[in-house]
Amino acid sequence: MQAQKQLPVGIDFGTSTSVISVFRDGEPYPVPDSSNRFKSPIVPSLVALDSRDRLIVGEQARANVDLPGRGVREVKRTMDSPQPVKLGDREYRPEVIASMVIKKLKENAEARFGPITEVVLSVPAIFSEVGKYNTKQAAKLAGLNAIHLISEPTAAALAYGIRNLDADEKVLVFDFGGGTLDISVIEMMDGVLDVNGTFGDPHLGGKDFDEVLINLAVSKFKAQEGPDVEVSARDLSKLKEEAEACKIALSEQEGFTIMIPFFGSRDGIPLDLEVDISRDEFVAACSHLLARARQCLESALTASKATPESIQRVLMVGGTTYIPAVREMVASVFNCPISTDVPPDLAVSMGAAIMAHLKQQTEADGEAPLQLIDSYAYGIGVEVADIVQGQIHLTYDPLSAPNTTIPYSVSKNYNLLWPDQESIEVRVFQTLNPHTNSLAEAYFTGISAVIEDIPPSPTGIPHPIRIDFSINTDQMIELRAQIPTTGQSLIVRANTNELRLEDPEEFKKLKDQVDDLW
Repeated sequence: MQAQKQLPVGIDFGTSTSVISVFRDGEPYPVPDSSNRFKSPIVPSLVALDSRDRLIVGEQARANVDLPGRGVREVKRTMDSPQPVKLGDREYRPEVIASMVIKKLKENAEARFGPITEVVLSVPAIFSEVGKYNTKQAAKLAGLNAIHLISEPTAAALAYGIRNLDADEKVLVFDFGGGTLDISVIEMMDGVLDVNGTFGDPHLGGKDFDEVLINLAVSKFKAQEGPDVEVSARDLSKLKEEAEACKIALSEQEGFTIMIPFFGSRDGIPLDLEVDISRDEFVAACSHLLARARQCLESALTASKATPESIQRVLMVGGTTYIPAVREMVASVFNCPISTDVPPDLAVSMGAAIMAHLKQQTEADGEAPLQLIDSYAYGIGVEVADIVQGQIHLTYDPLSAPNTTIPYSVSKNYNLLWPDQESIEVRVFQTLNPHTNSLAEAYFTGISAVIEDIPPSPTGIPHPIRIDFSINTDQMIELRAQIPTTGQSLIVRANTNELRLEDPEEFKKLKDQVDDLW
């Protein structure tokens, strides 16, 4: 008897909040959090320790997460960084902290639907290669095999498309989450979703709006109490939660009062914070963030070769799209429906679950109601050296253009500089600008490798070097460098254990940390 296949599962691991959904009875179903008294499926991406050093994750971590050294917020923003994260008296890699949130989601789903081992993970369309890889490893640390990565705006489009299989329209997905802004233009026709292009800002999200409110509240407090008032890091940590509550409230009402007892001090005497913030003040203070978001929107249209008039529907996705000023900014650009048909907070996880369902259907009988033609947001290239009048000049040579349809592969041939050159470093760069030809206009991905001990060329002509490059449907790139005349080759990737968690011994050590924390 064949074992029953698990329900298709998708996870949206977010900067501020995370959601797990399963696909059942023809629909994606966001799984409620049993530890949340409102049974909401939205789990805050918070990890903390209680007074007895026991782990608390999600809604229950709110009371402790902002106490100095007791909790971690926004770990997703550090997934491509080797910097350790402090929790209690220990330091952890970001993947360990991220795995706590993912493990919480996993247990919520398993309580209702039984064991889960496979998942489709959503990632920002403009996430770095290292960030994507380490998010997969965080899932693995939580006991899940990420069978596919899907970009967040594409997932949201799937959540809309599964309910509108007959749609024939060009849709713009405006995905504004807690930490990133992704904007994709997607054509829908006869059950096919074709991603025309994506642009965004990996460092712009709801948390930046929270920071605006924190700064606004502190400046008002100092205006009331005098410039000599002292505000400590502990005071600011108290304000983070209130700033988020204020942001949410100002989406529904014209004003909000932030009140925190014993906030700040003068000459050792504690003071209370009580400041009124109006919606108009908030909008004025975050005008620079709205301008950045609008610039991203315009760049996304350019990258997709689309105009505002060609867009027939805008899907609003992500918690930051609840801010009225954000919706007004988007609405001012287009003359079409601004849609929240799929709940903005849930759309991405629902789309990831749909993707898991589509993969199961394709594996079972080769047919699926929706087909996805995806693209890779970044252009990828390598650093190339030329000798001009005895001087070495470094330039950017593209292997793929931004928004290349995936899967994709290409091979390119180069030469070493000198016949007796003993080593070569291959360095990989990325760009969102299709016209980039300078390294100054591109960003180093952290992906590099060195071929060493190259023997001198017996012909006196520098050895050739071939680059084989590919991007798979998981949004992951692979690059192999080979010197055909010597047989030397290697896979070029980010520095193992510093950026990418690859070494089995290192993984086992981190898995032990996860088990101990849990």
